[in-house]
Amino acid sequence: MYGDKGRYLVVCVLLAAIAIAGHLAQRPVKKQTGSLHLFERVPVEIQGWRGEDAQVSQAVIEYLSPDAFLSRIYRKGELAITFTAIFAREWRSIHSPAGCYPNQGWHTIERKRILIRGNSPGPAELHAEQLFVTRSGEYRLVMYLYAYPGGTTSNWTEQCMRIAAEGMRNGGMVIIEEAICTPDRLEVVDQAERELLRLLYPYVVEVWNGKGQS
Repeated sequence: MYGDKGRYLVVCVLLAAIAIAGHLAQRPVKKQTGSLHLFERVPVEIQGWRGEDAQVSQAVIEYLSPDAFLSRIYRKGELAITFTAIFAREWRSIHSPAGCYPNQGWHTIERKRILIRGNSPGPAELHAEQLFVTRSGEYRLVMYLYAYPGGTTSNWTEQCMRIAAEGMRNGGMVIIEEAICTPDRLEVVDQAERELLRLLYPYVVEVWNGKGQS
């Protein structure tokens, strides 16, 4: 790990703040200079989903030190999902929600690995992990995966080792979805998060084929 537990905890706070900002966002905000250009092709509207950029301070961007960063809340009917993608060539910028949420006082009700059918072009299956967490009577369903050129993994350690080995040549990515979800809405929110991830994933990973470069 880092050898700097304090830095890890601060980043967890920042990632939690990003998710909260997404749920509170009511209008689009300007993109953060220099942090979103690799994700410009990720659609704001797609198959009934409409997104708004979450307001994230430049200080958060600088602290995470990603090569590319996107945080957007997508709405469809009564559903609202915060979608965050962080691309970096340095493994320290890639963090695990499985550690961040408990560090912020969330109790994990269930944690499991899942397979999500992918959309073409891209992998036939997306290897992800899902957390169902609660705190002070609130519930969240969190879905996330780690992406690399040509594939995905749900294993944070595996992803960090890959980035550390390949570094500047390829980099890596963490994609996180979060939604308010009461126990009786689990199936509905689960299917919505899977749908949105399938739709957006091919655009997000264009970072590696040059189409997202500017």
